[in-house]
Amino acid sequence: MLYRVNLTRCNSDLSRYVRKENREFVIIAPDVDDLIVTSTSSDLLSKGKATLKENHKIPDLGELSWCLRIHNVKTV
Repeated sequence: MLYRVNLTRCNSDLSRYVRKENREFVIIAPDVDDLIVTSTSSDLLSKGKATLKENHKIPDLGELSWCLRIHNVKTV
């Protein structure tokens, strides 16, 4: 599935995928029936999510708020 969007499997964790462009990268971590997508660049993140949507039927559920029972609380 993820090979269609130019992602390669991480050597250290085979359930994680990465795409590198120059000094920027995007990481995709499948978790049960979800995908966690993160990046060092908002532009690369947008491109990666758009490519995923072109190749697969997936909704964008927005920003991650919980992961491994850790709640992401933003402070301004």
